[in-house]
Amino acid sequence: MVNIELTIPPEPIETKAQILTNMKRLGSGANWDALALWYGNPVPTYLWQSWGIALKKQGLTWQNFLKKMKYRTEDALHWAKGNISWEDFAKKVIESL
Repeated sequence: MVNIELTIPPEPIETKAQILTNMKRLGSGANWDALALWYGNPVPTYLWQSWGIALKKQGLTWQNFLKKMKYRTEDALHWAKGNISWEDFAKKVIESL
């Protein structure tokens, strides 16, 4: 568990739009939605750019961060589809660290 305060970065609007575009291209279904969400790891990459230095100091590697992010797939889908806010999603990620 990380023992530091992480600041929630601004919502990545362009990333969200790209995820939604990918979802439309791939069609509907939970497996396709997850693939559209994680293709290229845009959300973890964005968060790692903001939090990576602090997380590394706590011993968390990029690979471990990705493993933890996979458990937030459902929450990330809710965010991408507009069912929860970016802040709520980011708080869930922080809690899981």
